[in-house]
Amino acid sequence: MVKVTSTLRLLMTLLWLPAVALAALEPCKEADVSDLPFCNMSLPIPERVRDLISRMTLQEKVSQMDNQAASIDRLHIDYYQWSTEALHGISGTCTPDGRCPTSYPAPVGIGATFNLELVKTMATQISSEARRMFTENHLNAGGNNTWQWIGLDFWAPNINLFRDPRWGRGMETPGEDPYLNGEYAVAYIRAMQEGEDPRYLKTVATLKHYAAYSLENWKGNSRFSFDAIVSDRDLAQSYLPAFEAGIKKGKAESVMCSYNAVNGIPACANSFLLQDILRNEWNWDGYVVSDCGAIKSVFDAHKYKPTKEEAASVSLKAGTDLDCGTFYSNLENATNTGLVSSDDIDRALARLFTARFKLGMFDPWEQQPYLQYPPETLGHPDHVATALAIGRESIVLLKNAGGFLPLDANSMKSIAVLGPHYNSTKELCGNYFRDLPHIDSPFQVIQDRFPGTVTGIKGCDVNSKSTDDFEMATNAASSADVALLFMGINKDIENEGNDREEIGLPGTQEQFIEAVAQVQSNTVLILLNGGSLDISAAKNNVHVVAILEAFYPGMKGGEAIADVLFGDYNPSGRLPYTMHKKDFVDRIPMSDMSMTHYPGRTYRYFRGETVYPFGFGLSYTTFAYATLGITHDPDSSLNNGPTYRVLVTNTGPVSGDTSVLAFISYKESSDDYKCPQSQLFGFRKIHDLQPGQSKEIFFSAAATALKCYHKTNQVLGAPDGWYTFQIGDSIQHEFFSSASGMS
Repeated sequence: MVKVTSTLRLLMTLLWLPAVALAALEPCKEADVSDLPFCNMSLPIPERVRDLISRMTLQEKVSQMDNQAASIDRLHIDYYQWSTEALHGISGTCTPDGRCPTSYPAPVGIGATFNLELVKTMATQISSEARRMFTENHLNAGGNNTWQWIGLDFWAPNINLFRDPRWGRGMETPGEDPYLNGEYAVAYIRAMQEGEDPRYLKTVATLKHYAAYSLENWKGNSRFSFDAIVSDRDLAQSYLPAFEAGIKKGKAESVMCSYNAVNGIPACANSFLLQDILRNEWNWDGYVVSDCGAIKSVFDAHKYKPTKEEAASVSLKAGTDLDCGTFYSNLENATNTGLVSSDDIDRALARLFTARFKLGMFDPWEQQPYLQYPPETLGHPDHVATALAIGRESIVLLKNAGGFLPLDANSMKSIAVLGPHYNSTKELCGNYFRDLPHIDSPFQVIQDRFPGTVTGIKGCDVNSKSTDDFEMATNAASSADVALLFMGINKDIENEGNDREEIGLPGTQEQFIEAVAQVQSNTVLILLNGGSLDISAAKNNVHVVAILEAFYPGMKGGEAIADVLFGDYNPSGRLPYTMHKKDFVDRIPMSDMSMTHYPGRTYRYFRGETVYPFGFGLSYTTFAYATLGITHDPDSSLNNGPTYRVLVTNTGPVSGDTSVLAFISYKESSDDYKCPQSQLFGFRKIHDLQPGQSKEIFFSAAATALKCYHKTNQVLGAPDGWYTFQIGDSIQHEFFSSASGMS
């Protein structure tokens, strides 16, 4: 993040921000409102908010409940665009002088790093770029948003469970585990919202999509009308924990309700979710925004209420404060006809304007460092370096027969770079981006780095049935020292609004891999994708000597992949989801939301053979794990169980990073308690461990980490009995837990 001194801030104010833009940012400098209570900085924010709302007409109030909140000129309230995206970087346009937002890897790849420090660094940088872009918006458009729409409320992170590999938006999530997703949410939110000035929110982060959302459009089931039938057990164990962490530990200021219904009631009109759990049980006081068009769907897709006014009213009363859309315009008539009260309107407005006041929108500009970041904040080299670091750490080494990788560039003369993604650029960034900076494709990076001959041929498309270019590609492969195959899927296959029906490599890609492997015994497969792919054939092919999972590795993805291939970085990523076999899609409908119906979903409940399991990942070196006894770690958040001192040693020939994962499982059967088969409850990232070097880390094995569900009392708890505690690949211990204590 770019730092500026107080002296520089004044200079920036004078040089960068014209008077018209300054006025738009500082309504309280206008003489006709400056003495009003809502402009009095000595008053508490709730008093300022109440005063401002009291001065609005009903029509003006309703105009503020649309994501494109209208200006109120007589009160000098500027137009405000609430809907801004920052899933893995700002989804915005480059500035007129060519500065572009940084595009980091897709969240599923970030999840594979199991490195929360990288998440924090990324989110801090995103929020800095967001603040600069907000200022640029006023610089270039005088507050009229003719350059682009950028607000300070960001609708990320997406922490829904990647429960089914067919889901088109799984790439947007950290993975399939509720603990991982919750910890990701906490790290992301706090870094987005907290900065160097504790008086103000840096930006607002929004947890989405609440709740039980993981279906787009599958065999006639549309997300706009889908009714997710979810048991109390699945809500408690799977669908809600990440949101609870984001609220309680992350202090998220905003939550987005989802398109789908939950047990017959649309999520944005569901008072059980929005009031009973979110506000009452979790004691939360932020604002709820609908997904875009979700309030309208309460009326026309779900047909939950017969009139537009009733659909808008039931959503407002349930707790949805802001409509991403224009459907809340019906609230004016609903108020006039008595369907909602002025108190209902004012309650929602108070939540919305509280966020705007916390962001500093009614306070002097020169006092706010977040508004004074310099132009080079956008796309800063430090941010680009973080994108590369995440890209490197996200890559998962799935296979490395005979230690074939890393490649020795000095022992080779030629490389064939093949496959539908061999020359991809923007495809490396997955989804949720607009303008991108310059991106080098994998082929371009390898060509620049390798001193010998590099031949690049696509050979086949992502989803084409044609084999016309096979011969040209296999000829190149047969004459090279190694063939690098960049295969996978893209936004045409998986995206928002579109789920997959098959989870193998589409088109002729499997045939292509087989054709290349027949002529080249040194074939390396590199996957670019969000959702998991059944690559059993490649895994079992002796000529496919290595496999890398790269996900969508972001703007520096080509460089990250090359760094791993040539040994400039030792891979440390671990799968954040289960890689299933193709027949998974025939065994359970995607529309079945149960986590436990056979064969079960995610590693926590799945009963069957996988291609690669959750948490799998190899390295160019080896690591050994040993316990040094039980102690107390003062930094542990799980201090009500035995805490193990774990020694991790690099026993291989080269330095490397590693992610150490800790799981807990209940050994005994119970008629009353229903437990997951296993549950991740801790992970630690270790960097640059040299050969022979060791590092000590801690894990606490509290039984409560397992979140067992008591079917009679319908609560989460930890049954008495024996638990198994597993660390890494080799440590396994048992301990007994009872109401009287643990041993």
